[in-house]
Amino acid sequence: MNEMARVVRPGGEIRLGRVLIGKEYEPQRILSQGIEETLKHLEEMGFEVEKIKTPSDDTYEYDSDHKPIKLLAEAYLVTIRKRESRG
Repeated sequence: MNEMARVVRPGGEIRLGRVLIGKEYEPQRILSQGIEETLKHLEEMGFEVEKIKTPSDDTYEYDSDHKPIKLLAEAYLVTIRKRESRG
């Protein structure tokens, strides 16, 4: 994501679909921690980061009747905007 942010033009956007932010599933939690840190870093650099929660895409653990029993990860659509250059 850092490389995409580096090359996007001022006023441009990076759009990511179905970014999972983990809760219970350990590998997902480790991955999502890195994503959260990167998004925070981009905000500190002046990028606008918009996360739109998409509950229909959340990831659950299911029981034998295929009913969700535990939320494993929350899904988001993420847009990263590079602000226009001033000058």
